[in-house]
Amino acid sequence: MAITPLSYGTRLVGEARTKYAAELAAHYNNNHSIRSLMAESGRSYGFVYKLLKEAGVTFRPRGGVRRTEPSEN
Repeated sequence: MAITPLSYGTRLVGEARTKYAAELAAHYNNNHSIRSLMAESGRSYGFVYKLLKEAGVTFRPRGGVRRTEPSEN
């Protein structure tokens, strides 16, 4: 399932904005990163983040897998 690309500067208002935010949220909730959504949509990180926030997404913590025990070298 691909994200509908938007050209830079395209204004999203009203129902179109709500639908696009829901589309991005569905992808984010299926373990896509904000950066991958940014690349697919053609919009900035801030724009994607803002729409995800408007859609009520619970954001994952930053970073990769955290180690529970210190590594032994």
